[in-house]
Amino acid sequence: DSTYEESGLAGMGLDKSFSGLLCLTYNDSDKYVGEALNYKNGKQEGDDVTYYENGNVQRKSNYKNGKQEGDVVFYYESGNVMSRGNFKNGNLEGEVMLYYEDGADSAHINYKNGKQEGKEIHYYKSGNKSNEWNYTNDKREGIGYGYYEDGAVLWICNYKHTAREGKCTWYFADGHIAGTAVYKNDELVGLKHCTDGRLGNDDLNCIQ
Repeated sequence: DSTYEESGLAGMGLDKSFSGLLCLTYNDSDKYVGEALNYKNGKQEGDDVTYYENGNVQRKSNYKNGKQEGDVVFYYESGNVMSRGNFKNGNLEGEVMLYYEDGADSAHINYKNGKQEGKEIHYYKSGNKSNEWNYTNDKREGIGYGYYEDGAVLWICNYKHTAREGKCTWYFADGHIAGTAVYKNDELVGLKHCTDGRLGNDDLNCIQ
């Protein structure tokens, strides 16, 4: 059946009622990675752990009745945490936290039933926000912001179904407007206008 095929057991010549621990190795980005995963009656159940070539853990997750359930944590090869999130009935649920290798927050992303819902915020290593968007039903919607590292606004854009829609404005670090543009379905309408008089396509950087 499809569940048996998707589990990978059929390809390994194992019975669909297999229970026990599987230890695998495979090539991932030119590095051999190991994985230890548990099965109960043909479905993943319990810990699923992957390893870097140096033996450090790459990912820890848990399965219940064949679906991811509970905490999932990814690690840098150094052993420091890269990201952590939570699964419910096979779908991401709640806040996913991403980290720089030194442990500082890199991003916070919210999920509901496997789809992005609510804020997605990225951070500079200093802890200040670098970008901020809002999501509804896995689509970027409404006003998005970019920031200078000191917290001043760098850009403001409106989004509809993930695409830029309407006016975008860029700012100098002192708060004065550097340029504006109008978009429709993520396509530039006309030209980008810089306050110093320059006109151009989407590649034009009004701040420089």
